[in-house]
Amino acid sequence: MENLFNVKRVADLLNLSSSCVYKKAENGEIPSVKIGTALRFSSKDIFEYIQNCTRKAETLKPKKRKGIVKKRK
Repeated sequence: MENLFNVKRVADLLNLSSSCVYKKAENGEIPSVKIGTALRFSSKDIFEYIQNCTRKAETLKPKKRKGIVKKRK
């Protein structure tokens, strides 16, 4: 049987607020299940979500920063 996490545990793991976790679950970004009135998250789904976010972050190209160019005298 899989472990189920509550909203607070998921928020702690993802370093997000509880309200952000609720929004992501509502939008379907994070898979969740409702048990009675409580929202629960499969540990497997949460760790897969973290892996997917890590892969996306690795593939993003860093933005080039525009520095201040000083004129030569």
